[in-house]
Amino acid sequence: MDFLKKIKLGKAITTVVTVAIFLFLSSYIFSQNAPVASGNKYRISPQDDDILKAFKLSYELEAKGQFSSAIDALMKVYDSQSYEINFRLGWLYFNDKKYSESIGFYQTAIDLRPNSIEARLGYAYPSGAIENWDKLIEKYNEILTLDPNHYIANYRIGMIYYYKPDYQMAFKHFEKNYTSYPFDYSNLIMFAWSYFQLGDKKMAKILFEKCLMLSPEDASALEGLKYIK
Repeated sequence: MDFLKKIKLGKAITTVVTVAIFLFLSSYIFSQNAPVASGNKYRISPQDDDILKAFKLSYELEAKGQFSSAIDALMKVYDSQSYEINFRLGWLYFNDKKYSESIGFYQTAIDLRPNSIEARLGYAYPSGAIENWDKLIEKYNEILTLDPNHYIANYRIGMIYYYKPDYQMAFKHFEKNYTSYPFDYSNLIMFAWSYFQLGDKKMAKILFEKCLMLSPEDASALEGLKYIK
């Protein structure tokens, strides 16, 4: 019996060692064949020291408010086919209040990554700064084509329509968010005001009162209820 146990134990140890060797070799082979800097999808690799150093320097300069210098650091390694560099430059130019340049770099990032939502959200910053509401709506609609339930896009486009004013269109987007975020204050208060503006005071009252559950002394909700009484 002891002899059989030793045989079984020996087989178990051999199996463990074999598996360990296999995992080690698989990991080594994978690391040697990992895709780096091969085409646009993997444009930036850990081996590209100049680009990594430029990004690092740009963050350090941004933290000091030196946006022009941060831009210069990245422009030294600029690659028109790099999504990451164009995206970063869009942000830096926005902070440097050079909105046309910012829009251009964000658009290049979108062209490089047509399904990028983050680049469209970035594009919204300079567009909003120059009050180009039509272009802003266009970009938010593009996001909603990619993701119909995107909270930020629905909320912001709802706000634009509310202050146009186009209460029916605003209502549509706040209602979309309400389905997924029924107890989110920011959307809830605007949804309540949209109901109010469209003449449905009963639903507006219900939603204003829900807002008070989130913010008991909320001035906007209390104002809405005052108009209803």
